[in-house]
Amino acid sequence: MPLDLEVLAKLDLPVLLIHGTQDVVIPVSRTWELLNVIPNADAHVFSQCGHWSQVERATEFNRLITEYLRARGVA
Repeated sequence: MPLDLEVLAKLDLPVLLIHGTQDVVIPVSRTWELLNVIPNADAHVFSQCGHWSQVERATEFNRLITEYLRARGVA
């Protein structure tokens, strides 16, 4: 899937990238690419997890999102 990296490089908000190491739909290298492009990006990579981390690792995923939002005063 093509992304406009120039637009992403101008994002002025926090971004959390989440990926599974066994994702066969989108390679984990895409997360590393985006992490280097998006100024305020953080990343979390789940081991032993595929494309559906929100399902495969639901409890950990939800905790991660909650903590990320709380740390930024959103939740």
